[in-house]
Amino acid sequence: IIPVHFAGAPADLDAIYAIAQKHSLRVIEDCAHSIGTTYKGKKIGSFGDTQVFSFHPNKNITTGEGGAIVTRDEALVKRVNLLRFHGIDREAWARFGKSGSPHYEIACPGYKFNFMDMQAALGIHQLPQLETFNMKRLKLAERYYEKLAGCEALTLPVPPPYEHLHAWHLFTPLVNPDKAGVDRDGLMAALKEHNIGTGLHYVAIHLSPYYRDHYGFKRGDLPVTETISDRVLSLPLFPDLTIEQQDRVLLALDKIFSKR
Repeated sequence: IIPVHFAGAPADLDAIYAIAQKHSLRVIEDCAHSIGTTYKGKKIGSFGDTQVFSFHPNKNITTGEGGAIVTRDEALVKRVNLLRFHGIDREAWARFGKSGSPHYEIACPGYKFNFMDMQAALGIHQLPQLETFNMKRLKLAERYYEKLAGCEALTLPVPPPYEHLHAWHLFTPLVNPDKAGVDRDGLMAALKEHNIGTGLHYVAIHLSPYYRDHYGFKRGDLPVTETISDRVLSLPLFPDLTIEQQDRVLLALDKIFSKR
């Protein structure tokens, strides 16, 4: 089971792990959006045995590119360590250190997925700022809720009903075309006319050519996914977004919706 902690909100892990335990399944959590998120008082990344984080430039903290795998599985650690750098069975420090030997073996076919020291240095200095960054995101998200309350043109994200701390990687309302007077793509284009960028997170993957052509998916197979994919957009949300800039977004939305 691969649950995604979408937009920084935690998935219901108690329910997911209960299903996994019942059916002897493994859970690999997609934590790309959720560094700093908590679920019922525990940090995302501290459940189960394996979680995957992203440090892409648009994530809550960054190393420029790359990510991290967190796991309690020692066998998986050894496997990942082999796969990430050409299948070589010894780290560079063990081969080139004063007491090391330059000899090594290729234990399996591998990749060039190793993390650079420069990336790690950037991430180490970002990490102490994570809570501050996330609190800024939280305040901006709360302000969107306050200012957009009662706006029938948008359906605002619904926070999970269980105890949690949201990392607010994204703020993703759904556009209601009948109330907005414009569909999602039209709203994104209209905001661009106001020099306001938005994001699309995400298109329905089963309708992309590869999955459609190889597996025979078609529109109508996953109606909830498709409805969200057709209506969702991401409004500007990042720690350095100022109140004045957020007000520009809100004013532009008001102007666009008032034209209907």
